[in-house]
Amino acid sequence: MFGFYDEDSESEYTEDISKLDKESDLYQRVKKVIDDEIAPALAADGGSVDLLGMDGTTAVVHLLGACAHCPSATITLQYGVQSMLEEAIPEITAVRRA
Repeated sequence: MFGFYDEDSESEYTEDISKLDKESDLYQRVKKVIDDEIAPALAADGGSVDLLGMDGTTAVVHLLGACAHCPSATITLQYGVQSMLEEAIPEITAVRRA
């Protein structure tokens, strides 16, 4: 599953996501923060974020909707998503897009 994300084919990402952790306690806690706090904030601007899995203490996400192609997506990821996750879950060391 390599390639660039295409809205018509949600199975394509820039990396192989099959090896990401989707079972751990850390994954569950990150998913809860994303679902309860971050996604609703992004939805106000027409976007969203999906947690694809964890790579150690790095959350691997996919930006959706208006966020997917926004020129400010990198800023949103670093100063929005990552900072909120780090504040809520100190174990998080990074957030990256798949």
